[in-house]
Amino acid sequence: MITDETVLTNFVDLQFTAKWIANSIRNRQQVCDFCWTIDNVLPPNILNRINYFLDSNDKWIDERPFEAKQQGATSYSVNGIPKGRRRAVHWDQPDTSPNRQMHFVFQQLAPVIRGMFKDQDTEFQGSTMWEDSPEYTIIPHVDNDSINYAIQIYLNDADLDCGTCMYNAFSFNNIDTFDGEVIYQVPFKKNIGYILKNGANSWHGMTKPGNTRRSVYARYT
Repeated sequence: MITDETVLTNFVDLQFTAKWIANSIRNRQQVCDFCWTIDNVLPPNILNRINYFLDSNDKWIDERPFEAKQQGATSYSVNGIPKGRRRAVHWDQPDTSPNRQMHFVFQQLAPVIRGMFKDQDTEFQGSTMWEDSPEYTIIPHVDNDSINYAIQIYLNDADLDCGTCMYNAFSFNNIDTFDGEVIYQVPFKKNIGYILKNGANSWHGMTKPGNTRRSVYARYT
């Protein structure tokens, strides 16, 4: 049962979480032309609440068909569909669920992203909570042009080298073998994240299977 007290508590948590993330963004570290890392991104109690929610959630969407639209058949995919499962939390959740709450938090952060990139036209587009199976990989790619800026926050610990790699766009000899130069790899560690400025040269991906990865991803246009 949702009471007035529950709503008030959730509102306070949302405001506190937005301010916490904004502070993390202020302390960002630039690692290449199009990427900045952020640390200690979520308050510990919120991070724990999200993982508890993911442990018990039974409403998911398989995202592979969506990703297949921008990927061809390669050694990291089968018939154009990425190997392994990436599933997203279904939007059909109570307003008090962490999935919905983080959506509202990222919405409040739009002015922070506008200020960071000096882009007053920036608007929040949406957020997603993902869980990647151990078999999952995603080829080096650039995001579709509906996304200008993105934030991804890692929610669990895994092998550090299964974090997202940023690539030198001009270093690929053969895109099918993904032999491009890695400029920087974000270590996959709980409560670490990155901000990406999308563009023609913002190549990134993750080609190391073997880990269950949880993350929350926000998009701004």
